Amino acid sequence: MRLFKAGLCALGLVALTATADAQTPASPSPAEIVAARQAAMTMSGGLLSGLAIGANSGAEIKTFGYGAYGLEAWAKALQSLFPAGTGPQDVQVRIRAKPEIWSDPAGFAAAAKAFAESTMRLRAFAKQNDAAGFKAQLKDVEAHCIACHTAYRSGPV
Repeated sequence: MRLFKAGLCALGLVALTATADAQTPASPSPAEIVAARQAAMTMSGGLLSGLAIGANSGAEIKTFGYGAYGLEAWAKALQSLFPAGTGPQDVQVRIRAKPEIWSDPAGFAAAAKAFAESTMRLRAFAKQNDAAGFKAQLKDVEAHCIACHTAYRSGPV
């Protein structure tokens, strides 16, 4: 009887292990990471444009806090979407990221950090309902986008 119980326990552990393995999601492929960052870049550009249009509409700036938060969240995640193995030489899809992202990681990290800090200030102006500060900060955020794209992206900005 002890052997039977031990066998059942062992079988239960194997079943639990197999179930846990089956439920563990696979890591994204390099092509999936590229697709995610391209989609996020497109959405962040649209969000930045929408915030600029909204800021010039006369609406209360505090209503753009959620959008500013979204841009800040993207800025903080930006660097993580460029892991090794997702450069132009690594994937079979067209990308505009320059190899310098991977050959100059410190420079890219500094650019990403500066962008994130700029978006944090944007969100703060939204929380304060400061229209003048928000509009000026939008220009700063855009300048950080352009500077990073100039250094780390091929093609027109």
